[in-house]
Amino acid sequence: MLFQLTTLPRIQARAFSRSSQVGGCLARCKVQVRELHEDYLSLKRTNYVSDTGTPFAKPNFISFDAFDTLYTPKKTMPEQYYDIATKEFGLNVSLEQIEERFPTVSSHLNKEFPNYGKYSPEMRSSNDWWSELVTRLFQLPHYKDNKDTEALCKRLISHFTTEHAYAVYDDVVPALEKCKKKAIPMIICSNASHHIYKALENLGLLAYFPEENVFISYDVDCAKPDRRFFSTVINKYVSDKSIKTDPEKLGDYLSNCWHIGDHLSKDYVCSIKSGWNGVLLDRENRYGLFSSTTQDHDADMKPIMCGMEQEQTKAGTSDGVRVLGDNRVVARSLVDAVDMF
Repeated sequence: MLFQLTTLPRIQARAFSRSSQVGGCLARCKVQVRELHEDYLSLKRTNYVSDTGTPFAKPNFISFDAFDTLYTPKKTMPEQYYDIATKEFGLNVSLEQIEERFPTVSSHLNKEFPNYGKYSPEMRSSNDWWSELVTRLFQLPHYKDNKDTEALCKRLISHFTTEHAYAVYDDVVPALEKCKKKAIPMIICSNASHHIYKALENLGLLAYFPEENVFISYDVDCAKPDRRFFSTVINKYVSDKSIKTDPEKLGDYLSNCWHIGDHLSKDYVCSIKSGWNGVLLDRENRYGLFSSTTQDHDADMKPIMCGMEQEQTKAGTSDGVRVLGDNRVVARSLVDAVDMF
């Protein structure tokens, strides 16, 4: 793979003092927070040279989002709810009704019982949150009072921890194997409840991520894009207290931490603003930084070079990666992203 860069702009950071509420270890420590400009997906200020090798040093760790980054639903969530409810439980409801109700019900539940009801006295666990969602979605008698509703809730909760609900992207295992071979530590940062552990296990991914390296919003007590999520991860993951209490050491450490995810604000922008480096995973070219939907090498090389000479273009960069700065990358696949290191 041929791609090398030099003199790339790093998003400017400003230091400020704040008392962190995360575990006390980062309290009263000046942290570097990146100010993102409006052109955080712009190619205008990039500068490339032709060379071989990898553009980035081995990371302290690579963090992965889970949903729609490592795995994705085999059918849409409403479709899967519909299939089980109608075919297995005989409910008289249309797919259109479920599709219409789903975002409203989940939004209201998030407001009424934040963080999967973790601190709501009427909810014993996140199972109750999901059961409440199912009950309201299908407008059924309450699951605590009706055995049929309870059975449907349990069936759906179980289903969405299995390989029947989700498919692992084709590029995931090859990318994780590359990280393993390069001895790059890997963690997961996901907005999720505890059901993610069973899902990772059933999808064959937990072998790459020990449970202590899986950080979820339910445990962290906040969700991406809240920057406290990433601060808490560092506080929990990094054992060296001198890094967490020294602003200079912390800044140096964070500058070699990478987060990869599919969501522009929750993964890419938020990780960069938190002092990490961000990789936006854009498999479908939604943001138009790649010239075609297929990863054609000659076609994709021209836009990224931004007017540089054709001789440099031919030897310039990977056809599946856009390096927008030394802390900003857009990749077409996880393998392309990992190959940067």
